Amino acid sequence: MWATLKVDGTFEKHEGVPTLEEMQEFVRAPQQAPGQGMVEVVELKHGIDMWLNEEGKYVFGEPAPMEFWNRRATMFAHEAKAIYPSDMIVGDVLFTGGNDDEGETVGLSDEQLAYVAQSARMAEIGRPGSGIWNMTGISL
Repeated sequence: MWATLKVDGTFEKHEGVPTLEEMQEFVRAPQQAPGQGMVEVVELKHGIDMWLNEEGKYVFGEPAPMEFWNRRATMFAHEAKAIYPSDMIVGDVLFTGGNDDEGETVGLSDEQLAYVAQSARMAEIGRPGSGIWNMTGISL
């Protein structure tokens, strides 16, 4: 399985493992032509990979307007210390279960999917953009 998390907070799970073309299309910004969504992977906790638009901050505008910030995806990256505290994720993202011994992308385990699904529903504490999330009770 794999999962997607849109900027608006919409979370969906999908069967199988996404192809490169599916990843590129999902993260593609509206300004980019089909097939031009360059993907970048960010390693998160628990062997989860988060895929995002490598050029997201630039194709959405520099600096990217707040309505394109993916706050929940940013929370995942901050929790894993995968990006600087002042950095943010822009655009829609997807999650997979890391890779196998041959470097091939694998799907999320049931436990990984449950963790991502629970975390994706977290509410930001305080003012929007505060970067403070209630993670109480969320574990793998």
